[in-house]
Amino acid sequence: MPLTLPEAVFLALRNNRGIHSQYLQRVVDKFALRVAEDIYTPKLTVGDDILQTRNAGASSSSLALSPTGTLTTVTGANFSFGFANAQTRADGSAPNGSSNISISFDQPLLAGGGLDVGTAPLRQARIAEQNAQLTLRNNIAAIVSSVILAYRQLVLAEQQARIAETALKRARDLREVNRLLIDAGRLARVELAQSDEAIAQAELHVTSSRNSNNSARLTLLTLLSLDLSTDVRPTEKLAAPSVSIDLKRAIAIAFANQPGYLQQALQQETARINLMLAKNQRLWNVSLVGGSGLQNRGSGIPDSASGLVSRRPDYQIGLQFSVPVNDLTRQQAEVNATIGLRQIELAREQAAATLEQQVTDAVASLAAQTTELEQARRARALSAVKLEIELTRLRAGRSSNFQVVSFQNDVQQAENAELSATISYLNALTAMDQLLGTTLKTWKIELNDQ
Repeated sequence: MPLTLPEAVFLALRNNRGIHSQYLQRVVDKFALRVAEDIYTPKLTVGDDILQTRNAGASSSSLALSPTGTLTTVTGANFSFGFANAQTRADGSAPNGSSNISISFDQPLLAGGGLDVGTAPLRQARIAEQNAQLTLRNNIAAIVSSVILAYRQLVLAEQQARIAETALKRARDLREVNRLLIDAGRLARVELAQSDEAIAQAELHVTSSRNSNNSARLTLLTLLSLDLSTDVRPTEKLAAPSVSIDLKRAIAIAFANQPGYLQQALQQETARINLMLAKNQRLWNVSLVGGSGLQNRGSGIPDSASGLVSRRPDYQIGLQFSVPVNDLTRQQAEVNATIGLRQIELAREQAAATLEQQVTDAVASLAAQTTELEQARRARALSAVKLEIELTRLRAGRSSNFQVVSFQNDVQQAENAELSATISYLNALTAMDQLLGTTLKTWKIELNDQ
């Protein structure tokens, strides 16, 4: 099964269990916001009781209907409405009914009142939703990055296996050259022992690299949630173009996109709301309260309910207040909220400094790895030339078998060094993307968060 890197990322987005779990969590998060937004919607409860009783040979029945409604406003006011209807009837007698309509309200004027306090739960819920969205972005970017690294690890293992097999072929070719030189009387037969030892070492490297290849394949298949028996073959070319990154622009991008840093800002906003609420709770409890009601009795629910229109309503209105004295718990809540806000501000300042340091270090490290990659390419090319020259000298009888074997090992090491430098450079670019919070943008991934 040939597999490119974009195909691996696509399979992870479609199959990865961690991503599925993240989207399931988003169902819970979004419903929590829906519940918070529903706080200002009128709520209705319908109560209904129907009873049939028999006591000492006498039967009676009763019926009660009592719908009630409540409403919370953005100013912190609470309204309640009730419509109670009851009817009783004993055997052999006419029904007896009663109806009652009531409405009441409670508007806090100091503690618990005001637009800022009344809308605080909704604002906190919206901040929690933004935080959940950032968590989703961050977690999916981390999974995508892990898939990319696992894919490149498989590429590294396969290329190392190829290098080991090429080294084994060179060792066997050298043994054949030595055999011909021995037959021609130009080389001592004892030199074959060194060639055989080089072949044994090369065979060991081939076996080890194949084991590493299988382990890397299983790691990638697990991330892609594919059958572990699937024989995937990476087909991506290891292109490592030089990339120049402007440090100031990189830092600005990180501050604007890095989910962890943005979540610090959301925590700070939540702490400000908590401090506002704590200060509000230190105020006096003063509320404007009122209510009105109608009552009527009649022969059954329809009669008693219809008679309400001719009744004059009762009402009440006034102020309620309570003044806490020597209650340090209210002050304690404000102190805790004040210190909590300051601690979060310090944490955000530290997060900004840490993020700037990490970006600066990553940019410098990437520049160093660019240089290392160029040097590794040059060293590999020179080691190949050196080996070719030494083989020519051996055929002419001007070199030793030991020298050629040593140069063959140098070539293998140089090839592995170039391969490792290439993978490290590409992985550094992936890590830079994750650090800047641009992984999803780089891979053109749009989150389906609906």
